[in-house]
Amino acid sequence: MPPSTEALDILVLIVRERTYALPLAGVVEVMRPLPLRALEGAPAYVLGIATIRGQAVPVVDPGQLVAGTPGTPRRFVTVRSGQRLVALAVEAVVGVRQLPRQALADLPGFLANAAAGALAGLGAPDGEVLALLDAGKLLPTGLWGELA
Repeated sequence: MPPSTEALDILVLIVRERTYALPLAGVVEVMRPLPLRALEGAPAYVLGIATIRGQAVPVVDPGQLVAGTPGTPRRFVTVRSGQRLVALAVEAVVGVRQLPRQALADLPGFLANAAAGALAGLGAPDGEVLALLDAGKLLPTGLWGELA
């Protein structure tokens, strides 16, 4: 199916038995988890720093960010966050799908500020509820300075 303005290409992920998605345009690669270095003073959902292709990349646990519970990642998904990269630690990568834009809804008020704004919307393609993540809001702005 060719790209369409009526649908958003997404990468579907499983985190703590919940379904999340990332816009495919921002996904760089999927890989096995790599060793991490701790990052002092970082929020609990920042697991540390991984060296990915020679670059220091922060690793975020979306389950910890959204639900406050740590998990056991089986994959890292590297995404663009502006000009930088962030890796998400996830349990599984389901695959690529198209999310019809009409199936994407704004967040209800009680979720709008949840997870530091990292949730961009909700969708229910095929009757399965998924939360769309905003890669640009996965890390606090001040944390980028510590990585430089």
